[in-house]
Amino acid sequence: MADAARSVLIAEDDSVIAWHLESMVKRFGYSVCATVSTERAAIDEAARLRPDLILMDVRLADGGDGVRAAQTIRVGLRAAIVFCTAHADDPVLRERTAAFDLAAVLGKPVWEKDLKRVIASVTGGE
Repeated sequence: MADAARSVLIAEDDSVIAWHLESMVKRFGYSVCATVSTERAAIDEAARLRPDLILMDVRLADGGDGVRAAQTIRVGLRAAIVFCTAHADDPVLRERTAAFDLAAVLGKPVWEKDLKRVIASVTGGE
């Protein structure tokens, strides 16, 4: 299980999915420092809160782009990132995310066992 002090930022514009992700990561022992729905909010809150892990939707509210947000966030923060998307098999998305280290792409719907495995792979946890 993760150290309870480790924090997660959730960037997801669907409130039901955000709640589901939050429930799962809390069961893994993480604390959720914020849940946001836009690209700008993801960038601002990541800079302010400096989470250890970010669960990032690829398509955010107001036309936001989660990959672009992650690129901006990574300039000043080395958080692990899990991109959660209904388009996990999209070759363009795979190409856009391939350059990220400590990152993975997880298809929606997100299942608890898959999320736990992917988080462990990007954080070096169990």
